[in-house]
Amino acid sequence: ASTSPPKLTLWWTPVAGRAETAKTIFRKARTASSWTTVATNVTTTFWEDSNVTVGTMDEYSVEMGSARGTIAAGIELGVVDFRGKVLVLVDSTVEGALTASLAEALDDLRGDGWLPVKLSFPRNASVPSIRAAIVSAHASEPSVVKAVWLVRHIPPAFSGTLAPDGHSARAFPVDGYYGDVNGTWTASTSINVTTLQGTRTMAPANDARFSPDTIPSPLELAVGRIDMLNLPLIAAGTETQLLTAYFTKLHAWKTASTTATRRAYLRNGLGGAGISTAGSWADLSAIVGATAVTADTSNTVRLSQLVNGESYLWTVGHYFGEGVTGTVGGVIGRTADLPTVAWGGVFNQSFGSYFGDWDSNDSYLRALLTSGRALAHVYAGANNWFFHPMAMGEPIGPSVAASVNNVSAGVYAPAGVGCCGGGNVHMALMGDPTLRQQYLPPPGPLTVSNAGGFFSFSWGASPQPGLAGYLVYELTSSGITRLTPAPVVRTSFTSSTPFSTNRTFMVRAVKLEVSQGGTYLNASLGRLQSN
Repeated sequence: ASTSPPKLTLWWTPVAGRAETAKTIFRKARTASSWTTVATNVTTTFWEDSNVTVGTMDEYSVEMGSARGTIAAGIELGVVDFRGKVLVLVDSTVEGALTASLAEALDDLRGDGWLPVKLSFPRNASVPSIRAAIVSAHASEPSVVKAVWLVRHIPPAFSGTLAPDGHSARAFPVDGYYGDVNGTWTASTSINVTTLQGTRTMAPANDARFSPDTIPSPLELAVGRIDMLNLPLIAAGTETQLLTAYFTKLHAWKTASTTATRRAYLRNGLGGAGISTAGSWADLSAIVGATAVTADTSNTVRLSQLVNGESYLWTVGHYFGEGVTGTVGGVIGRTADLPTVAWGGVFNQSFGSYFGDWDSNDSYLRALLTSGRALAHVYAGANNWFFHPMAMGEPIGPSVAASVNNVSAGVYAPAGVGCCGGGNVHMALMGDPTLRQQYLPPPGPLTVSNAGGFFSFSWGASPQPGLAGYLVYELTSSGITRLTPAPVVRTSFTSSTPFSTNRTFMVRAVKLEVSQGGTYLNASLGRLQSN
């Protein structure tokens, strides 16, 4: 990305042994639902676009036959001040034991531009009643409510007759049910809700069985889940302790107390078995760069050993699996190994037999979040995931929703491989849907005082070098308002707002980040203070 004059340059690398032919390049605005052809018959390994606007995110797709790669790009994208409201659904059974962790997590959400709305449900709450509460909250503010975070055991719906791993067709747990506020889910009592391995942790109630294999209508809300119920192979602690540990490392990540090397590890243990890793290659190269992807086709040492104690932003594993409980052979790792492994990847994708049955006891998809750096985990393989906008500062949730919504004729190609054409009900995120890839250390404590009848603010400096400055905000029940038109380079600010009490403010550090897709202004979590 360059600013004088504004220009974006796309680069790609020829693949050894593959005939290179002319490329076609497409562009669309980030929120657009269709592409515009901007270049044809491109024979170079780069292409420049001077028809760009500073501060605007676009997406590009470079296509050569059936090979495609998509990237989000922009020049000096502005700070997102207000991200919307996130519904935090909490299992009331353990809510009291998680009081401190939840309070910190909710403050972190506020500090990142979200307004959290906590909703508590008893463990025996019916799935339709939980969805009804989500639908009602969204209906009251449809342009504001953006995401749903399921904390602890919020029971899932079950839907479909799928075999994305090539095994017997069965229903899968479907959290997309909670993100679809207006689709019609056809009930079914005949679907196969029996897992072929292990025991279902979350026995499907009769009111939670549906027939669709694909999401009936596009998700309006991004959904993520953390649930440590029935993980007996993780002997490091009780369910509450495991949840508390996740919240602790989540806070450390969001405050940049822990960081990760911008690189990825891609394990393709399936070889020519029919599950393509092309989508992962394309996505990872758009996130960390092709040269920062370590590729591995071995079937000997488990990936869990190769990334043990290491630092990767992303890991992707395609392999013959460990079984639903992760206690049998394979080439990635298994739940039984996790207590002795410090998993090195923050954001993770895994494909293996029965991994999509994440409702089962000792589910590997859920259990990985107890290990090392892991904060997010999705079931890879038969559907491609498109996380490339995260390189430009977006949270993971919108990428999850866009990937689920990407049906066969969706905006991203290829939508899926093997059995599945896109939009399938088994696609789900284990982790916080508001997670971002890059955070900054927040400023020091904020002080709010009365200076001649106006608000005066002072704060401690962030230890982050190269800052563009600081932004000051006021938080209300309906939104977040920026008080500083541009970043201030000092550690103090006096506003023109008349002083009054019982108000809440925050200050955020800001830095211009250089990423794989260009440049954007990144803001730290806010330091909050009420007067």
